[in-house]
Amino acid sequence: MNRIFFLLSFFLICSRICWALDNQDAVLNLVSNSHTVNVPSGLSQISFSWSPPSGTTEWDGYVFKLDQNDQLDFEFNETNIEQNPMDVYSWIFSCSGDYINYYFHIAPAVYDFENFQYVFGKTINSGPFRVDTVAPYNQIIYAPELTNDTIVQLKTGAIGATKMCISSVGFGKSCTWQTLETLSEYHLSEGDGKKTIFIQYKDDAENIANTETSLTLDTSPPRIQLISDPDGAGLTTVSFKIFFSEEVTGFEISDIYAREGRIVRFSTDNEVFIRQLDIEIDTSEKILNDIVIPENAVFDKAGNGNVAFRYKFFNTVPTLNEWGQVLFSCLLLAYVLFTYQKKAVN
Repeated sequence: MNRIFFLLSFFLICSRICWALDNQDAVLNLVSNSHTVNVPSGLSQISFSWSPPSGTTEWDGYVFKLDQNDQLDFEFNETNIEQNPMDVYSWIFSCSGDYINYYFHIAPAVYDFENFQYVFGKTINSGPFRVDTVAPYNQIIYAPELTNDTIVQLKTGAIGATKMCISSVGFGKSCTWQTLETLSEYHLSEGDGKKTIFIQYKDDAENIANTETSLTLDTSPPRIQLISDPDGAGLTTVSFKIFFSEEVTGFEISDIYAREGRIVRFSTDNEVFIRQLDIEIDTSEKILNDIVIPENAVFDKAGNGNVAFRYKFFNTVPTLNEWGQVLFSCLLLAYVLFTYQKKAVN
């Protein structure tokens, strides 16, 4: 047992010594001062710094580059260097892209005057450094144009976004970031009228895109007004015009009830929200009558139904005896006027 433990310990010590010897020609303390490996960032500049290798070789400088080469066994040689070695210990690269992975490669180098070429130490490959300088795009927000409920369903989304912030007062105001959802339930502020919804979309690199939409909250039921129409009255009918405060649907003749009469004509004019209504009534005497329109007989565009409506009136159409008296009075007046005119001519 002790022998096995000794062999394992010896192997580990030798491994560490060999690793140290192999890396004496590799840079030390390589670090990115601006980005973290595998963490998206919206910064467009990546900075690196390092220390010289621990060996005794006097290097002329360092060759390095930033690209999208993810080969962890990449090694610099005479054919793939892009510039002469530079005697620096830090460098800044400018880059951009929509969630692009960048890799940093660096190795020390010294010129061999006997072979007239550079000799390179061990290449260190580091990454990926995720650069995302593009804000979420194709952002959408779909909401009903008109609603009678303060709770509305929103369809949301944006390419590249992972979070969103919804507000009714402005972008980023009075809201908290939440996980992006394609369908969201949102509570509108109280009070009828136009409402604007502001949404910010954010990706993992903190890039933000804004979008907004407007809708109208209408919680008021359509108002009804009924006015008698003397031009449509007859011996046995009374005529009314029914006015609605807004465009409505669903109104049928079966939605109207006249207690002491029968509806004989019902027509519509959607352009001005008027309904013409003729009711046949008993004209033998004056009778208290009423017209009733029940609750939710009509609905406006927002889906609000009307409240129950009742209109009371007296049947005032003259009876036949009354019509005779009117006719006699008209004939008498015509005779008097004719006689007066005749005398004036003579």
